[in-house]
Amino acid sequence: MDLLGSSGAVTATVVGVRPFLLHATPMVDVALRFPDGRTESHRLGRESVDADVAEGDEVAVEQVMAMVVAVRRIR
Repeated sequence: MDLLGSSGAVTATVVGVRPFLLHATPMVDVALRFPDGRTESHRLGRESVDADVAEGDEVAVEQVMAMVVAVRRIR
């Protein structure tokens, strides 16, 4: 896997989602399971995660240089 060159969108399944405030800033902790079986947790700003994302949803995970920058629900 080329970690530095990894960009674009991949699919994953949401295994956990927790919105919260961090110093009055809306944030979301989201846990994702990828098709290869690995599970990752990420902390993102609320604007980077669709408001209706829930556990069990299939999502498009947008990455830039192997860093998750957005989670969008697949409709």
